[in-house]
Amino acid sequence: MSMRGIDVSAHNGLIDWQAVKDARIQFALIRAGYGNDVSQKDLFFDRNIQGAINAGIAVGVYWFSYATSVEDAKKEAETCKTVISPYKDQITWPVFFDFEYDSVRYSNQQGVEPNKTLVTDMAIAFLDTMASAGYKVGNYANPDFCRNWFDMDRMSGYTLWL
Repeated sequence: MSMRGIDVSAHNGLIDWQAVKDARIQFALIRAGYGNDVSQKDLFFDRNIQGAINAGIAVGVYWFSYATSVEDAKKEAETCKTVISPYKDQITWPVFFDFEYDSVRYSNQQGVEPNKTLVTDMAIAFLDTMASAGYKVGNYANPDFCRNWFDMDRMSGYTLWL
């Protein structure tokens, strides 16, 4: 069985959620924010999650990571929990950790050379923090990140959004 879904953020602008529902989209993964401060909440997060829920679309969220250490990844998870807590009972899909090329660029600018061990440790710290708060969790990665940035053996217990 296949399901149709989308991922959205403020970069998508205003979304007509009824049109999304009419297009038979069954789930939406909504960016809640990025970084480790509540001021980095996605500007359209509330609008998007409320719109999707009101249209009867199942929702999950993702947090774009700029973590440079395990402690920073835990802070990001705490910030994510704060941002998404009003919707906890309505988030039926996972909360995803999203570490991408821009995350690597930022780390390098901060003098941190991320490697597979560090990136995997940060993902696990974020995901375990979210899971301990009662959320389903998962890791977002493309094939390059699965090969070169995450220890997929250590990540095997988490849902993968590829």
